[in-house]
Amino acid sequence: MCANDCRFIDGFPETHKIAMRFLMISFIAVGAYAVFLHNWAWGWIYLAVVVLGQAFLVLPNLLRTQIENHCRLPGRF
Repeated sequence: MCANDCRFIDGFPETHKIAMRFLMISFIAVGAYAVFLHNWAWGWIYLAVVVLGQAFLVLPNLLRTQIENHCRLPGRF
């Protein structure tokens, strides 16, 4: 029953959230490449900060569901 009733708080469908995640990852990859061209050490620092920020700050809030954690998409694809 829960799998049929899951609705995201922000109203975006799952396909839009997948597209947003893909675009965020693409943006991170382009930014990391640009920083790596300048200095490899700062490139690794940039990559670590944005990947951890995306994993622990952006995606959990983007994927939060209206129903409790037993719902089919509590925080992951």
